[in-house]
Amino acid sequence: MKRTLLIAVFILCQTQVSAQILYVPTAEYPTIQSAINAAAEADTIIVSPGTYYENINFLGRAITLTSTDPNDPHIVDSTIIDGNQPGDVNNASVVTFNSGEANDSVLTGFTITGGTGSWLKIYWQFKGYLWNRCGGGLLCYNSSSPTINKNVFRDNLAGQGGGIYFYNHSNPVITENTFISNSAIVNHGFDDPDPDDPNIYDHGDGGAIVGFQYCDATIADNLIENNHAEMYGGGIHLRQWSNGLIEDNQIIGNDSSLGAGVHITYTSSPTVRGNLIQANMAGDFGGGGIYVIQYCNPLIEYNLVMQNESTNGAGVYVTGDSQPLIRNNLIVNNINGAGVRVKGGAIPTIVNNTIAGNMQSASLGGGIDCTTTSVPIIENNIIASNGNSYGIYASKKPPVIKYNNVWGHGAGNYSSIIGDQTGINGNISVDPLFVDEPNNDYHLKSNGWRWDMLRNRWHYDDITSRCIDAGNPGYALADELLAVPEDPNGQWAQNLRINMGAYGATAEASLPPHDWALWADITNDGIIDFNDLDALVDAWLTTGTNNPGDLNRNQKVNQTDYAILANDWLCQTSWR
Repeated sequence: MKRTLLIAVFILCQTQVSAQILYVPTAEYPTIQSAINAAAEADTIIVSPGTYYENINFLGRAITLTSTDPNDPHIVDSTIIDGNQPGDVNNASVVTFNSGEANDSVLTGFTITGGTGSWLKIYWQFKGYLWNRCGGGLLCYNSSSPTINKNVFRDNLAGQGGGIYFYNHSNPVITENTFISNSAIVNHGFDDPDPDDPNIYDHGDGGAIVGFQYCDATIADNLIENNHAEMYGGGIHLRQWSNGLIEDNQIIGNDSSLGAGVHITYTSSPTVRGNLIQANMAGDFGGGGIYVIQYCNPLIEYNLVMQNESTNGAGVYVTGDSQPLIRNNLIVNNINGAGVRVKGGAIPTIVNNTIAGNMQSASLGGGIDCTTTSVPIIENNIIASNGNSYGIYASKKPPVIKYNNVWGHGAGNYSSIIGDQTGINGNISVDPLFVDEPNNDYHLKSNGWRWDMLRNRWHYDDITSRCIDAGNPGYALADELLAVPEDPNGQWAQNLRINMGAYGATAEASLPPHDWALWADITNDGIIDFNDLDALVDAWLTTGTNNPGDLNRNQKVNQTDYAILANDWLCQTSWR
């Protein structure tokens, strides 16, 4: 046993010792590719600032290719791999991973530019295999799943995936990168490499990023700005059974014919969480911010979708029998179209969103617009002040509408086929009383002390929104959201009821008349003093529920309660 252990330790040490650092440029390694060719498993290649006119391939190496400091923007900007002088015009992606690389193949700290993509035969559902010019800046296929971190992709071009294209079971980790001014266009000027097979289908999709066919990438913490796609997905395009995670990105100012921010299609169901999706512009086809079509069931939550533009669903557009869950989003101030548009048999669940200030150019639904036979579930939302159109519009069938606040619409809160729902199924129609709508603070004003779970503190308001505690009482808050820090025994968690709007499950939660901060004010006179001490002495060592001297609610008045009173001695309501 000892001999086996010693051999294992020796092998591990030898592996660790064998990992080397290779430097570029040097006499031995004048180019990045020459260093990759020489590198062994776990080696690191450090590249000095400069412009390297190369089109590189990782060749399956589990190595780290890095600039001298990926955390220094000046170093990243000045360490450039420029792919505009390819040795083979048919393989002109700047960086290629096509040998089954895993996450331990790392590219970090470079500016990637000048790429024009590579020809691949891609399988399109219902169309078969077609030639596509893919991955201007970076290309992953053959189940390659590298880590792409802290790079800048700019001014790259392809027919599919101007910045990055990954295909067929490739699951890269794409984090903390900047994508700017990359393009996906149809007429890119490159001829099909096989004249005997003229089947080309460069659709112009994914200005920054494309994931195509069984790809479950992580796309997180990136800046995706001012990218262009001729057709689908100015920012991100996911297609054909591609899921994964799109989280905490800034997706700003991208444009395409549809799905300018994020485009999801053909049975793809990623999680789209916590992103800023702002000022993206789509044409009349729809989906300025997010477009979901063809049997896709993504989870879309905690996003700020604002100032996007399209006449056909400026914020979010859902169609083609898709059933996404759209919850806890701020969908605000989108232009020339509805905050959410639903069409084509889609049945999304739209719950706990704040949909406000969207401007529909036509007299349809500025908040939620339901056309054809789509019957979404609309619950616990605030739908307010969406221009001169309807708050909720339906053309053929009324949706399921429960516990919403629909207020302040020029054409009326509901279209005629729906009828006024105010006072029915928990629906109300009042000013929601946002804290500071002009500065995009859509929290709800609340009279009294409230625990703000987003800010992690108590706060006091002198006016209360009627949207607080007005959501569906049958809607179960997640257990972790019930853990008010100063209620360790969970005595008051059972009294919480979800609010309407985007912060329904995560913000102001009502507390009983004595919040924890002032439970030591036993006499309820606004100050913790000798009167409260006398009351505590009177209750000393008594037991039972609802005892005002039981400050920690453990059903017994003892030294712990005295310590709480002493800690809050002379505290006043105004002090809190």
